[in-house]
Amino acid sequence: MGPHSRWPQEGSRDLCQGLCCGNLLFPFSVQSGAQVVICDKDGEWVSLSPHPQPLLPHTQESWPPALSSLRPRSPGPQPLLPQTQESRPPAPPPSDPGVQAPSPCLPAESRGRALEQELAGTVFLLCDVTREEDVRALISETIRRFGRLDCVVNNAGYHPPPQWPEETSAQGFRQLLELNLLGTYTLTKLALPHLRKSKGNVINISSLVGAIGQVQAVPYVATKGAVTAMTKALALDESQYGVRVNCISPGNIWTPLWEELAASTPDPTATVLQGTLAQPLGHMGQPADVGAAAVFLASEANFCTGIELLVTGGAELGFGRKAIPGTPVEPPIIPS
Repeated sequence: MGPHSRWPQEGSRDLCQGLCCGNLLFPFSVQSGAQVVICDKDGEWVSLSPHPQPLLPHTQESWPPALSSLRPRSPGPQPLLPQTQESRPPAPPPSDPGVQAPSPCLPAESRGRALEQELAGTVFLLCDVTREEDVRALISETIRRFGRLDCVVNNAGYHPPPQWPEETSAQGFRQLLELNLLGTYTLTKLALPHLRKSKGNVINISSLVGAIGQVQAVPYVATKGAVTAMTKALALDESQYGVRVNCISPGNIWTPLWEELAASTPDPTATVLQGTLAQPLGHMGQPADVGAAAVFLASEANFCTGIELLVTGGAELGFGRKAIPGTPVEPPIIPS
């Protein structure tokens, strides 16, 4: 399905590029008329008035032109406590090439601070989800400021550069587990007492490759497969409290990461074309598509729990090339 070592299979890392690798905590009251806010890769923002008011889907072209248009419409509880985190485990020793540390999310912090100034009642907090004390402080501050918690979107994560299994160290694998899996679990676990009170919901961002695999990405695929499985187990445990737990698995989402990786291939145009043709719909997804799925699960999907919502354009359907270049190929001989 494209260049085996360079084709980025999914874009969950960049769902909220404006809040890079961040989680979103939504304290809102249905009765208050407050708004939920989700951002795209360029730091643009989509608003949603929560149920029971109708959900209007947004496309990349239809997003509001200015942040000022998203101010809350009522003086009641304000809608959003977005938090980003420096999604990087402790820096690995330079001598260990198998450890790939994520890059700092500095643009996220500046955008978060700007949003905090732009939207009255919006609060930005920097949090490392691999540190439990940070997560506890985040939730405590949410409750202190807003008094409730209705939805958690676990979007903090990282996709290391391509590596063969023998190039991957145990330390690097553990660090990725700490971020992609345990970070999601820790925030969810600590938020559950508050979500049970509000009968809220959790949305985990997984990945299509967690189900179908990806070349040169064993640790990443393992963490995302675990996120999907954990979602289903949590949904069973929390149903008794009225808490819904779902996950979204994006496929090829056109993000700066996709652009960057395509540019590193011998023929970027051909790489992008291959990625585009992987979808029966004939195009890649946009961050707004994943954002809209999250908004749906958070608000209108009252009878959905434990589901994996594929936002893939159908990339997993049908048949296609799977053999890695260089693999000995033995096609059957057609009888003459």
